[in-house]
Amino acid sequence: MDAPYALGLTEKTLAQILQQKWLAEGGICIVETRKDETTEIPESFDLIDERIYGLAKVIFLKLK
Repeated sequence: MDAPYALGLTEKTLAQILQQKWLAEGGICIVETRKDETTEIPESFDLIDERIYGLAKVIFLKLK
């Protein structure tokens, strides 16, 4: 997912993914944010990896 940067939409989208059950247990969610943006990851996800590409940060999450 690639929500617009710095608007707090990443957290809201992750919450909706959980609430609506759009991702199965063990499913992978790949999130793109600005590299200096702080993202609150819900406890339902495990952080698998985080990579920086230019101005972007790509976060790999797995649903527990």
